[in-house]
Formats: sequence, structure tokens, C-alpha cells
Amino acid sequence: MTELLEVVAMGKVVMLGLHCLMTALLTMCIWKFMARGMIFRRYYLLLIYYWIKWHRKKDRWKRKWLKPIGLCYYCYGTWVNIVSFILFIGIKNIDMIFFSIAINYIFIEIIQKTLNIKH
Repeated sequence: MTELLEVVAMGKVVMLGLHCLMTALLTMCIWKFMARGMIFRRYYLLLIYYWIKWHRKKDRWKRKWLKPIGLCYYCYGTWVNIVSFILFIGIKNIDMIFFSIAINYIFIEIIQKTLNIKH
């Protein structure tokens, strides 16, 4: 019986690892699509426009929302991971979400260093 529980637990860990790897790859793929000449470049330029537009002291609080929606791939990757975790793994396993975010961050860091992507 304990062997069966160990196999099930190992399966969940492998599934979580694959999920985090896929969300990290998706995040970096979307980040590459924001490069010059790519399909999401206008979206990225819109975010940069608002970052510059809100440079005054009274408007700077608005800037904090720009990073999670695309200016920072670590912040963006966290939200991609959370949304896909809830959609594919489910809300019943929500206790694993923080572990999933940590693994996702590590995978993004590995991919970023491997592909030499500038932030």
C-alpha cells in the first residue's frame, strides 16, 4: 500500500514539474514574441508607452500593474503559471501553488540563462 502512495506522490511531482516547465516555456515564448518584428511587439510598445506616460510622482502607483501583464517575464510567468495551474490541475490542489510558482521561477531562470535572453 505504501508503494502505491509513493508512486502516486511521485506522479504528482512529475506532473507539477512538467506543468512548470511548460508554463516557463510559454512565458519565454510570449516574451520572444514581443521582440522587434514579432506579433506581440505592439502590445509591448503599448506597455512601454504607459510606463513612460506615468513617470510623474502622482501616477507612479499605476506602473506596478504593467510588470505582471507583460513588462517583466518573471512577474508575467507567475500569472501564467497561476492561471494555467487552476485551469489544468485544478483548484482542489491549490496547496501546491506556491511550490509551483517557485519551480516556475527556477525554470524561467534556467531558460533565460540558456538562451541568453536580456531582461
